[in-house]
Amino acid sequence: MRFSFDFGDLRRGPPELELVPPTLEPPPAYASAIPPASRPRWLPPLLPVFHAREPLRVTVAGADAPAWAWRLRSSLAALFASAGARAGLSVREWHDGFAVGAGDLDQAASVPPAVVVAAECDPASLSCASRITSSYESERCFVAVHGAGGPALDRWIGPDTPRVLRFPAVGKPELAAFGRGVPPSLTCERFGRACLGLGQAIVARYRRLER
Repeated sequence: MRFSFDFGDLRRGPPELELVPPTLEPPPAYASAIPPASRPRWLPPLLPVFHAREPLRVTVAGADAPAWAWRLRSSLAALFASAGARAGLSVREWHDGFAVGAGDLDQAASVPPAVVVAAECDPASLSCASRITSSYESERCFVAVHGAGGPALDRWIGPDTPRVLRFPAVGKPELAAFGRGVPPSLTCERFGRACLGLGQAIVARYRRLER
């Protein structure tokens, strides 16, 4: 009797990939629902791309820039609410982030797919932003810099900082409107379009994770 043996039989086959659903948790009890404002003409509608049980969650961290982080977080939340109203999407906001999805948003991912670090255009704030992003996966992070920094910005922020997006400063009329509860993303088209670019990058990140 003869035996046939092939060392190839000992090779391991390709590992089977298993998608692990995200861990969900309720948003903070003090999270507030954002009523959708009238959608500006330049803002495209947001399609219902979020799974019913996997809402988009975004953390917005301030890099020694609490006022800018607040303004940016409110602007992004309002933009998503306005763009997603036709699709029946809801938005809830809290002190360091927001969530977007269908229904009442009683659950959101415990680990956000996107982390936005809000930084002022000065060395101290940008250095802080680099430290914050180093504690997260680089693919999750976006650094939103307030104001124009010119060539010095590249020196201040460091080569290892993830995606950097620059946001224009807003004027007194927009700040006055923000004091009345209307974020700059809905009153200043230039600023709103910068928020739109960041929002589109966040949604693209979410959709890559769901595949």
